[in-house]
Amino acid sequence: LFEEVPIAYQSLDIEGRYLDANKGLCTLLGYSPDELLGKPFDDFWSPDLRQFFQDEFSSLMKSGGETKHLRLRRKDGKEIAVILNGRVQRDPRGNFLRTHCILTDITDQKLIEENLRRSKIFIDSVLENLPSMIFVKDAKDLRFLRFNKAGEELLGYRRDELLGRNDYDIFPKEEADFFITKDREVLRSGCLLDIPEEPIQTRGNGLRFLHTKKIPICGTDGTPQYLLGISEDITNRKQAEEALQQNDARLNAAQRIAHIGSWDLDLVENVLTWSDENYRI
Repeated sequence: LFEEVPIAYQSLDIEGRYLDANKGLCTLLGYSPDELLGKPFDDFWSPDLRQFFQDEFSSLMKSGGETKHLRLRRKDGKEIAVILNGRVQRDPRGNFLRTHCILTDITDQKLIEENLRRSKIFIDSVLENLPSMIFVKDAKDLRFLRFNKAGEELLGYRRDELLGRNDYDIFPKEEADFFITKDREVLRSGCLLDIPEEPIQTRGNGLRFLHTKKIPICGTDGTPQYLLGISEDITNRKQAEEALQQNDARLNAAQRIAHIGSWDLDLVENVLTWSDENYRI
């Protein structure tokens, strides 16, 4: 049983030398039993962490049983991450006999965790530096779970003032009703919703107009878990368009008064456009 169980087992004496090592441990470290027995356990630790693990072994000896995260070096030079569950065995008088240790290889798990950590840092950096407002709500209560820097600057609120709250806590009721209605529509349909223009009352920036896209984020069972929103501030563009329309209206009025017509020729598209007064004349 000791040899065939699919776990790595070792037993150490009071000085940390190998007394026993099963097949699982030999497979884990890449050594034969003859190469391990009688050797100090810290021979297989990373050189830069040897003193640290000597201290950890001393701690295990004093406590009688602990779980440790260690980094070991295999015979081929590869470093592996393990969890060591150790227990000290003593005789009836309390004298040390040996330690019993089970080692679990978590190298792949650590690699996955590190990749996830790096992915999270990358995604966080992208979202944080986008010029558009990004927000995430939970699908149940539609409370804000995430806001980026652009969202804080646009709305005039700090992130800690927004997270955990819903639209009714922040915006006038009429606006909040509109936002929540659109959110529920997205969650029911399960599809992206494009809102070309929505007014929003901000703190410090006054009334702004947003072009917003909302999409549900579903779990493995297909049920919406979150709502993702991306909002672009189109206030300046809207004001420029309105100013242009007003200028066109004033120009048309001036042409009617002066009985003057005008026309444009688009040299690229070869399209001729006449003013209203030109048609009348």
